Amino acid sequence: MKVGCHLSIQGGIEKTFEKASELGCETFQLFTQNQRQWVSRHFEEPIRREFSMQREALGYSKVKIVAHASYLINLCASDNNKLTKSRNAFLDELKRCDSLGIDYIVIHPGAHSDNGEDWGISTIAESLDSIFDLYQPNVKVLLESIAGQGTGIGYRFEQLDSILSKITHDQFAGICLDTCHMFAAGYEVNSADRWNKCLDQINAN
Repeated sequence: MKVGCHLSIQGGIEKTFEKASELGCETFQLFTQNQRQWVSRHFEEPIRREFSMQREALGYSKVKIVAHASYLINLCASDNNKLTKSRNAFLDELKRCDSLGIDYIVIHPGAHSDNGEDWGISTIAESLDSIFDLYQPNVKVLLESIAGQGTGIGYRFEQLDSILSKITHDQFAGICLDTCHMFAAGYEVNSADRWNKCLDQINAN
């Protein structure tokens, strides 16, 4: 198990390895661009090269680096324009991560806006498959467990499992368990025994 934190890319994404090293991080998570804007950023070759060089020089070449997708993306948006925009934005996220050699990208599955859980789960799976049909990423997509506010999907293990079971290209996807979100969603993970019970439940699924 590696310990790290979420780092800002202010000052340049290629600076994150230096920041991580100064903080003693064994790994870290980052956004590849402003997480609250639709504008898609593309890194020029000199930045990509420097990112790779710094990763090697500071000892992070053999550990997994994680990105987090934009908060604006909703892979089960009820509005068709927003859904298309979200799918295109996530496709850009995957390509951007691959250009940097990032290993995992975490995303909140989506919110169904009162269209129902079953519809939301199916639409998230359809969104991911439509993207994977266009592009087969090297970066692995991790669906993040959420706290359960509003109509968000992913606060129960069964929901996450159902999404994965519906994805045709499931080799490109997995799960990210956020322990803070799990606790807020009602999973008792605040002791070793309770955590082990949660793991048993996950394994049972």
